[in-house]
Amino acid sequence: MHAIPEGISLEQARELLFEIPIFSETTPVPISAACGKILARDYYAPYGLPTFSKSPLDGYAFRSCDSVGASYKHPVVLEIIEEIRAGDYPQKELGPFQAAKILTGAPIPVGADAVVRYEDTAFTPDKVEIFRTYLSDTNIIHEGEDMEKGSLAASSGTCITPPTAGLLASFGFSHVEVYQKPSIALISTGNELVAPGNPLGPGKIYNSNLYTIGSYIEAAGAELSYTGLAEDRDEAIASQILGAMEGSQMIVTTGGVSVGDYDRVRTALESLGAEILFWRIALKPGAAILAALLQGRLILGLSGNPGSAATALHLLGVPYIRKLCGRKDILPVPVQALLKEDFNKSSPNRRFLHGKIVYQGGHTYFSRTGHQGNNVISSFVGCDALAEIPAGSPKIPAGTMLNTYFI
Repeated sequence: MHAIPEGISLEQARELLFEIPIFSETTPVPISAACGKILARDYYAPYGLPTFSKSPLDGYAFRSCDSVGASYKHPVVLEIIEEIRAGDYPQKELGPFQAAKILTGAPIPVGADAVVRYEDTAFTPDKVEIFRTYLSDTNIIHEGEDMEKGSLAASSGTCITPPTAGLLASFGFSHVEVYQKPSIALISTGNELVAPGNPLGPGKIYNSNLYTIGSYIEAAGAELSYTGLAEDRDEAIASQILGAMEGSQMIVTTGGVSVGDYDRVRTALESLGAEILFWRIALKPGAAILAALLQGRLILGLSGNPGSAATALHLLGVPYIRKLCGRKDILPVPVQALLKEDFNKSSPNRRFLHGKIVYQGGHTYFSRTGHQGNNVISSFVGCDALAEIPAGSPKIPAGTMLNTYFI
């Protein structure tokens, strides 16, 4: 039996998880229902966008060379030979000292290389006067100016945003191929847990992790199924895990992963023949965590302490869930921010603070949102980022630059 990695770094733990093979299913969806989903293939521009040169405003299309020398005293007079509306196609080619009345979005007629605004002219139904010299390409939106034919319009592994959906629709894609949301089962363990809505007896606590961890899992892009509470017994936990295997691609448990007599998740997994990938990581809060592999599925065991569980989920669980979703951007990107208030604790181990990003006086600050601790969930209210304090750090004064990560 190989030794189980214990107390490894966050990066080592991520590497072990990312080595697990991922088999994601795809499905076509209407472009109208695609926002928020993850693209499962690359999409290239089948033609230039726009597909023709057009006017960005209401006015008159003309040949710029005809406007040379024009002034208010000596305007150039052009003959209007056609009106072109959006959706029309020009029927005539402009000759010398000819113009076409043109509406916003309408195609530029052959021969024209400039457009003048209505309000900058004087006109009758048959004639238009121009009062200054115009350069070629004035007020012309050229074919392919937005996107050239053959260029990458949207790439696999990216989240479809409203502009992405609009761009794909601009190329006529009525359906797009996306990754199906992975199904993740959540199991709560602990004899002390009571479901909200039930009486709270002596020594009991409500199962808040179901709602914080479950909601974070859904926010990461997964479908959540909740299998219920499991007592602190190997048989009960193992039964819950086996029941959750069918129809789920990952299982998350809360509670029972520390070193107490009633922390039974690890022994329950071992009784099922699961491969323990690691136990505990060098992190505060969030050190108490376990990862195992059973029938090709990851079981991620989080602490029962809400602050610890939420921190570990964001730093380790969410990147893996994003990978399950088919995303390419799975790891949080560091953003440097100044610590807004003193942090008066030393950090023998690598630590992550809960807080929010504040923009003030041209600077980016990180401000803590409450008490920091394994058992604290209130500091996640209003929290939009985690700030990293390196291992071995002394007390840190305000103004220190830290790496922060949006959650």
